[in-house]
Amino acid sequence: MSKDSDLLQIAKKDPLTAARLCQNEVTMYEKGVRERLHYFIAVGYAIGHTLARDYKEWQVFKNSSFWGFRKKRLKNKDQQHAHLHAMVFVFSATTSQLYDRAWKYAVAVEPFWEKGAKPQEVLNALRKVGVEELLKQSLEIRAQRKKERQEKWGDHIDTYLADLFEKPVSPAEGMGDNAESDTASVNNTEEDPPKRPRSKAHTGDQTVVDGSGEEKSSAEQRKKAKLLRLTASRAVRKQVRGLAAGEKARLTIKRVEGQPGKVRVVSFKKIAS
Repeated sequence: MSKDSDLLQIAKKDPLTAARLCQNEVTMYEKGVRERLHYFIAVGYAIGHTLARDYKEWQVFKNSSFWGFRKKRLKNKDQQHAHLHAMVFVFSATTSQLYDRAWKYAVAVEPFWEKGAKPQEVLNALRKVGVEELLKQSLEIRAQRKKERQEKWGDHIDTYLADLFEKPVSPAEGMGDNAESDTASVNNTEEDPPKRPRSKAHTGDQTVVDGSGEEKSSAEQRKKAKLLRLTASRAVRKQVRGLAAGEKARLTIKRVEGQPGKVRVVSFKKIAS
């Protein structure tokens, strides 16, 4: 009689004993699963470690039939993230849900990847603290870097917006009671943005953008495009791109509290030229 059958028989006569025995079996099973998972993650890392250093092997790997599920094939530039693609392959991440799992494993070992650690070091860390703890630590590092980038970008955005708000928009253009706010009409000029900020944008500041016309390569158009990339939603960007030559629209800009480098466009409204 097998162990499974024994537990089934015990459950009929002594359910509490069967529950305790089964509990122990489940604990041992889950421990074994975790150990194997950590091992497979370390193997995925080791595969990426080799692929990142061997161009020929990367070519073989990226041209594997496994990648047929992707809309876009892997490129040579993807070799720098070979550990992620190795995780996708090892864990057969052909759906979005499975990809999320493989991505988490890749992020968990990211600090080791960045410093070029040996696969054995990764395996030791996984066995010591587990993949969830490594993922938590890696995400904290990512969050800190993002915060530092935002703080660094803060001054650049102030410099850029100062140029946008250099020339005030008259009340006749629709400003009304906000005529004394820092506002500007974005004209097609060839002047470069100022190197130092002359003013700063605060909650409720507004600026006017013109239709691009034929001068898409002008400095002013590049500035406008940069503003939209940094601040606007996809819908707002689409509206601005849809402006015909000579048309104008007013954008209201709002800073994101607690994020010095983040400014977003909160409204878009066409105005009379």
